[in-house]
Amino acid sequence: MVDESAKKKRTKLWAVIGVIVAIVIGVTAAIAVGYGGAYLYFNAQAAKAYGVPLVVNAKGLDTDRGTKISVHATGKNSKDNGVDSVFYIGSSSSNIALKPGDYSLAIEASPIAEDGTIYDTKDAVTKVSIAKDGKTDVEKEITIEPIPAEEVTDEQIEAAYNAAKDSGIDASKLDDLKEKAQKRRNDAVAAKKVEEEKKAAEEKAAEEQKAAETKASNSGHSFMTDYFYVDVPSSWKSSEWSVRQEDDHTWIFNHQPANDYGGGATVSVAKSDPWPNSNSTKTLGTTGTGLNVYYTEAGAGFFNKTGATIELTKMWNPDDPNSVRADGFTNSDYQKIMRARERLRQEQTGKK
Repeated sequence: MVDESAKKKRTKLWAVIGVIVAIVIGVTAAIAVGYGGAYLYFNAQAAKAYGVPLVVNAKGLDTDRGTKISVHATGKNSKDNGVDSVFYIGSSSSNIALKPGDYSLAIEASPIAEDGTIYDTKDAVTKVSIAKDGKTDVEKEITIEPIPAEEVTDEQIEAAYNAAKDSGIDASKLDDLKEKAQKRRNDAVAAKKVEEEKKAAEEKAAEEQKAAETKASNSGHSFMTDYFYVDVPSSWKSSEWSVRQEDDHTWIFNHQPANDYGGGATVSVAKSDPWPNSNSTKTLGTTGTGLNVYYTEAGAGFFNKTGATIELTKMWNPDDPNSVRADGFTNSDYQKIMRARERLRQEQTGKK
């Protein structure tokens, strides 16, 4: 005979086991569905492109009137696939869309502003990272400065022109902007040349005026002392030669023309040669003050083959009683000494 109580217990046990199995199967299924859903979600996020809020500062640029800014994006997305794309952005909009990954964004060629302005794009680069959830991190803003018009090259204009060709711009508009860039540069170069010529003329006039004033104060000579004077060629600019006084009786002259090693000379006023061991010392003569003028040259020289000259301001004059001889006596004193010697000689002769 079957025990009904035991039978009921077994039935309940199997019922509980069935519920547990159902729960386990349900949870397992839920986990599988959740995992698969997450996989599909993140895979979809990785495949999605996100807008990059890149800010480019370019003074005077309105991309509606000029060309758009060409941005070269390179790098790898989150699936390790290489990316090499060019985007064209406006003054107030980015238009850059990239999938999650790490990229470099570079402006390699200048846009062209409405007036023909060309910009310096050296180091115009930044980095951007895009997470799988779309969070975007741009390293920094990019600023491109206008290049001074007279410094713009044909190569920079051509690069800007070529960079804008695929931006969707009308071909005739792009040609017109290129012509404006060339005209702006050419006008600036011409204006700079006129300004430089004007400045050179003013500098020349100022030098001539200074030279005239110097000569007027030096009795018509380029440089003058109580012992000697120097004249330099009129072609010499005042900035090309100089004189420095070392002491009461020594002057150093220097000639340094553009693109030339130049040369110099040292002039000394003394009773005797201050450089007795030098084979290059030249004696100009006796000054009439008991002193002589000596000079020696270095390098290409100051007077040698340069056209500059040096002369005595005042020479010993045998007819001038106050003129000093090389021995230090004035002509007047020397004559007195000579007459005294003659009288002494006559007296000594008479005694004999």
